[in-house]
Amino acid sequence: MAGFVPRRRRMGAATALMVCGWMAGWFWVSEDAWAGKPTPGLLKRFLEGPMKDIQEIVFAVRVPGRDHWYVTFGNYSDHSDTPAKQLGFKFEDGVYWGYGEGARLCRLNLRT
Repeated sequence: MAGFVPRRRRMGAATALMVCGWMAGWFWVSEDAWAGKPTPGLLKRFLEGPMKDIQEIVFAVRVPGRDHWYVTFGNYSDHSDTPAKQLGFKFEDGVYWGYGEGARLCRLNLRT
């Protein structure tokens, strides 16, 4: 199948990207921030630097479920014998739920 990438390879690439992002953030944060001290001007530098063209972010707020906290929607779209089948909160309307009732999608303006 053209364009198909095996799940193991996709997961390896995703893990590598997460590690690279974590390392970049680790080097970017000051020693004071690691020590739990306030870092004056950090938000201003962040909004003028890497986030200068970004006005809003979208994020999900989820109630605890039985799967790991960073579970993706894709895990629950697969109806084969996967962890979603065992860990899903419920199966309704042909969909496995990874989290309980009460989740919401939020939008935050970074400048207000």
